[in-house]
Amino acid sequence: MAAHVFSSAAEPSLLRLAGEGGSRLRGQFFRPCPVTSPGRESQALSDDFDFQEGLKSVKTMLHQNHKDKREVMTNIDHLKRLCIDHYFHDEIDEAMNTCLDLVHSDDLLDATLSFRLVREAGYDVSAELAFKTISLGLVWMHGLKSREGNPGRESAETGVIPRDFNP
Repeated sequence: MAAHVFSSAAEPSLLRLAGEGGSRLRGQFFRPCPVTSPGRESQALSDDFDFQEGLKSVKTMLHQNHKDKREVMTNIDHLKRLCIDHYFHDEIDEAMNTCLDLVHSDDLLDATLSFRLVREAGYDVSAELAFKTISLGLVWMHGLKSREGNPGRESAETGVIPRDFNP
């Protein structure tokens, strides 16, 4: 969004630096910042419009993605890491309600990501559940690495713990 702030059709005039007497900057010029130049209010309005369009686009994306729960949780995580989640509070709450069951997922990534986001959202989720899921996943992965000629190798690459696994 901010990249086009510095482009302009007409170049601002060059101004001499003040304090030329005895200065090492004698004879140098500078360009005033386009954002603070007079007559640039239309650019600020354009930036605000682009920002509003971006917000609408992200809100639409959050409303449409409820089928792939991992993608929803990943998008929420990205918004939180960018510190712009406060613009999407209602959409995030709605998405979190649809993704609560991922805490009990067999996929280690889904379980840990959803556990963290659900706890940050203020839901009461037991830490024992996360510890059990993480421990089970780590024991399972360690068991796969210690065996040679492992028939479950493809499941190790996906990170999905088989239902019949018993440590």
